[in-house]
Amino acid sequence: MSTTIIYLVSSLSVSVCPSAGYVPGSPMTIAPSEASIDGLEVEGRIRARGVAGLVSVPGTLSFRDGALVWAAQDTIDCSAYNLTPAEDGYHFVAEYRIENDEHVSWSGWTDGQAVRDVTAVWTRVEGDFIHDLLLPEQVTLHFRPDD
Repeated sequence: MSTTIIYLVSSLSVSVCPSAGYVPGSPMTIAPSEASIDGLEVEGRIRARGVAGLVSVPGTLSFRDGALVWAAQDTIDCSAYNLTPAEDGYHFVAEYRIENDEHVSWSGWTDGQAVRDVTAVWTRVEGDFIHDLLLPEQVTLHFRPDD
């Protein structure tokens, strides 16, 4: 089970961010906003919610060149991020497609120095027998910054 979860979290990859992580006109693209948190980099761990979350995987969540970048276990995923002003900082969102037409949606809050309440929702497509048996169609993952 723990090997499956490590694979689950580390397999959410496509490629290094081409053209700032987004393709204009792509249906999964969220256009970059005027505000920026570029340069923010946070080490932490990501874990699936529920029984699937017995194992967490270390990684780095960063923002650079207008893209949210998730790097873990030799994989790098990225997409343009969008910021919405909030009373205590910004709410950020990013979404990208991965293999098999699945996608991952990130969201969270930042004050420009740290992040909080960060989640990634992996929307799966049926077709992998092992994952289909063990996982729901949507897997919610929580990112916890290191102390």
